[in-house]
Amino acid sequence: MRPLSSSLTFLILSACSGTWAPVDIDGDGYTVATGDCWENEGGPQGLASADVHPGAAETWYDGFDQDCAGGSDFDKDGDGHASVAHPDPDGTLPSDDCWDDGDVLPGAFAADDPADQLDASEVFPGALETWYDGIDQDCGGDDDFDQDGDGFASAAHPGAGGAGEDCFDAEDDPFTNDAGHTPADVNPDATDTWYDGTDADCGGEDDFDQDGDGFPRDLECDDLDAARFPDPEIPEVWYDGLDDNCDGNDGDQDGDGFYTADYPFPVPDAYGSGDCWDAPTDDADWAPLNGFAPFPAEAAYPGAADTFYDGLDQDCAGGDDFDQDRDGFRTSTYPDAGGLVGDDCDDAIATTNPDAVESWYDGVDADCAGDDDFDQDHDGYATDTDCDDASGTVNPGEVETCGNTIDENCDGSDNDVGASGCTPFFADGDSDGFGSDTSACLCEAEGEYTETAGGDCDDGDAAVNPDGTESCATAADDDCDGSTNSVGAVGCTDWHVDADSDSYGATTSRCACEAGSGYTADNGDDCNDASATVHPGRAETCNAVDDDCDSTIDEGLALYYTDADADTYGTGTGTCTSGGGRVANDDDCDDSLDTVYPGATEVCDGEANDCTTAGTWSAADEDLLVSFVSPSGDWSDVSASFDETFALAVNLESGTYYVCGGTYYAKLIASTDTTEVIGVYGAAETTIQNNSGAGSTVSITNGSVNLSGLTITGGRGSSGFGGGVIANLTGTAASAVPHVVIEDCVLTGNTATKGGGVASYNNSWVKLVRTTVEANTATDGGGVYAHAGADVTLEDSFVEGNSATTDGGGLYLDDGTLTMTGSVVADNTAGDDGGGLWIDTGTATCTSGELYANAAAATSHGGGVYLSNHGSATARFTSVSCDFGTGADDNEPNDIEVKTSGSTYIGYTAYGATASFVCSNATDLCTP
Repeated sequence: MRPLSSSLTFLILSACSGTWAPVDIDGDGYTVATGDCWENEGGPQGLASADVHPGAAETWYDGFDQDCAGGSDFDKDGDGHASVAHPDPDGTLPSDDCWDDGDVLPGAFAADDPADQLDASEVFPGALETWYDGIDQDCGGDDDFDQDGDGFASAAHPGAGGAGEDCFDAEDDPFTNDAGHTPADVNPDATDTWYDGTDADCGGEDDFDQDGDGFPRDLECDDLDAARFPDPEIPEVWYDGLDDNCDGNDGDQDGDGFYTADYPFPVPDAYGSGDCWDAPTDDADWAPLNGFAPFPAEAAYPGAADTFYDGLDQDCAGGDDFDQDRDGFRTSTYPDAGGLVGDDCDDAIATTNPDAVESWYDGVDADCAGDDDFDQDHDGYATDTDCDDASGTVNPGEVETCGNTIDENCDGSDNDVGASGCTPFFADGDSDGFGSDTSACLCEAEGEYTETAGGDCDDGDAAVNPDGTESCATAADDDCDGSTNSVGAVGCTDWHVDADSDSYGATTSRCACEAGSGYTADNGDDCNDASATVHPGRAETCNAVDDDCDSTIDEGLALYYTDADADTYGTGTGTCTSGGGRVANDDDCDDSLDTVYPGATEVCDGEANDCTTAGTWSAADEDLLVSFVSPSGDWSDVSASFDETFALAVNLESGTYYVCGGTYYAKLIASTDTTEVIGVYGAAETTIQNNSGAGSTVSITNGSVNLSGLTITGGRGSSGFGGGVIANLTGTAASAVPHVVIEDCVLTGNTATKGGGVASYNNSWVKLVRTTVEANTATDGGGVYAHAGADVTLEDSFVEGNSATTDGGGLYLDDGTLTMTGSVVADNTAGDDGGGLWIDTGTATCTSGELYANAAAATSHGGGVYLSNHGSATARFTSVSCDFGTGADDNEPNDIEVKTSGSTYIGYTAYGATASFVCSNATDLCTP
């Protein structure tokens, strides 16, 4: 290890905060809090203290950690081995690294092919040796082109000096060897034995290879099948009874020595059987529960050590993982996969479980009931206070119960006041069968408490009690309800509420001995008891009120109706007051639209405009209608500009175009305008088609345009860009940047050199919402092309079935930003790289979307996403819970491929569902 410098921590108390803070003693700009590993006033062994801090120049092999980075000062390349030239003096690391200084490339470690060049960190004893690349990775000192060490260089693996003469230098060389010679026994100096099927002297003869696959019959498993021979690169089809790569293993995928339990063929003698987890990729069902450590497939096999309570059967024995003592009861400590726990309170002792017989008063809860072992009747009272520990209903906390001879509460009496089941007894002074309010709850009557009914408000008058009848003829509270002569008394009169005191009452009434409390009218004829000017007999006036209570408002007066849309036709309830936009008719069938009124001309708005055809009207009545609404709200018919048999240019103005059902042959052009083009009945019914054979179907320069509910097709790309839609900034002002929203549209059957469906160019901004881009073609960017600072957003949209003859079958990002949220990029193809997405310069983000079943050419790169690295280009791709497909939906030849600065390629093939990672050609890799 690199030696750690000692440091003293100096703290100072802040007068303001009252807290201690580190001090930079040596004045090098760093404290211990910011990573300084030496803060003494004197430096370590001759160095100045200020020369030791994070970021300081490091002098390797001097034993000091000048830059405070940690690690060994004798292991510059960080591969865990100290340099042979600069041994580790304290022996912490082995000093056997033959190339440790990565800043210098010795000739002995220069690869014959620059593409194979390694870093110094990849060269050390014990490294995996890659033969025939000209580099001694494991520091063994051997000839890298003589793997078998027989003194002859390989003929099959030529080095910088050309091919050698050894025809069999390594076990995996294509060589017929029926005699079973080792590579060291086969070379030009060896003595050849004829007719044994082995070319021992490399003369070129082979007489025992029946299937012609380059392997003799005694070195392969089937000399009649040329597709099966010893080669670890041949993929094994597991469990099919055939040893595809002749390694003797068809049923032990994880290499633990046991064939899978459901292997349908005889198991070789060299292997055991009964493996319950053999395919390492089937790890979804082997995630441990309860925080236990995960383990690989090779750790699960018959006889393996089983970890109880992790929910997994490591030893393949089939026992219950939550019943360690095998008493038939699961532990109450650890939950299973369903979140359930058992009821065994001690799973290490088989005699302790819910079925065990409890021995009371021994202090052990044998049946796991959780009870006090000194409270047999479970009533919460131990034997020292319970007068009967065999009965759970007898203890000091019980309530006494009437009707038995048991002392339930252990107080010495079986008849207490307030006992359970007691009867309230009331004092009855006038003997009318009703007692006063004074009572006692007893098991039986006693003393003055003789009645079971109370509530007598006058216990001295037998005629007054709760069963008495209230009468207007007496002044007493006859029924003891708290009021004298109450509502509903015998002999009462109906009185009505008269809130406005106009002598006419509301319908609400009560029967009382006399008028009062707001009930003063002897009738209920008032229709508005909140207004004294409204009652029967009043004269009707123009006030929108039924003054005379005859259920008719303003009868006999001229009426006027609301005209909210100002089309001279009104609707609603009439009023006798004119003005304020009201008109003298109620003929309008929709007063919210000024295009709908009797006799109106049909426009493209999804309405029966003339108010007379509403019963028979359908959307077909508006076919091939295009209406334009200016910013001031004026409607006009512009159908003639769109309804051409041959597509002509339509220069869009600021405002809104409503396009009804049908196919329109047109090329739409927007420039410095704020324009909306809306397919009223959606993309399935409304098509804008460019049948001229040239130009984009929609061209947008320096404007703000919204396109919705349209199918856009037939485009051929203006100047090679954007077959369906092109957004191109030609001005310089920020306000001139094209802002384009394409919503609920379909872009199909378009083609271009760049961006068959859509091209966003020169800092323009394009957003696709719930839009499908499909079956478009281009040289680059079959579906979407973004260039020169463009900003493209995909929200809940689909880019499917597009193709590029070169790069970016679905999307091509060349200097810009691409944001995809909830969107799908699938089934796109590229003739070269980037079947789904090609990134040169720019950043792309996929959040909660799908990017699957895309394909680049078989010999190319990036079936799903390709990150280029041309010159100073910067490409970055971020995935946040995106789905990259599996099986038939996987991207081909891989999900992600990054072209590194060294012009090599790094492929990532198995991201699958809900993948989150970041790829960058700045780092030449994807993480994680």
